[in-house]
Amino acid sequence: MLLVLLVPAAVAAHAMLVGSTPAADEVVTTLPPAIIVTFDESLTDMSSLEIVDAAGVTVATGAVDAADPLSMRAVAPDLENGDYEVRWTAATDDGYVERGTFRFSVSIPTPPPATPEPSAVVTDSPTIAPSIEPTPEPTATPAPGGAPGAEGDGSDSGDVVVPILAALALVGGGLVWFLRRRGAA
Repeated sequence: MLLVLLVPAAVAAHAMLVGSTPAADEVVTTLPPAIIVTFDESLTDMSSLEIVDAAGVTVATGAVDAADPLSMRAVAPDLENGDYEVRWTAATDDGYVERGTFRFSVSIPTPPPATPEPSAVVTDSPTIAPSIEPTPEPTATPAPGGAPGAEGDGSDSGDVVVPILAALALVGGGLVWFLRRRGAA
């Protein structure tokens, strides 16, 4: 009689959730590579997994893990900080279907902004690139007022002295003429 009571109970068993990554109500600070739910019975292809964000948008879906028929797996996208709900449907070979949900949160600390190195500071002022023009060869220029007749000064000293002497002669002649005229008067 005891055997008759236990056989229907074993046949009528439903898949029960036995674990998950992340766990129900867990706050994760690093993203797992996948969302995994594990059951106590093998699952069929009618089983499904869905991860939904706080706005109700599905961010990932999954199915029975081919390597482990007791688990369903969904590849975790880059989830932003916030609350998420895992919705699962577990179908077993005996035709029973169980559904359930659990929540987890993502709270990944934001790293402080990197401080640039002093040499890497960007400024708004334009920089002027140095010109790459050849420097002309220096040339000798005669010094003004060089000694008359000095060798290599590039000028004839008579060109400067003659007009000066002519001007002095005119001034001197005019002065002599003026003084004589004044004395004769």
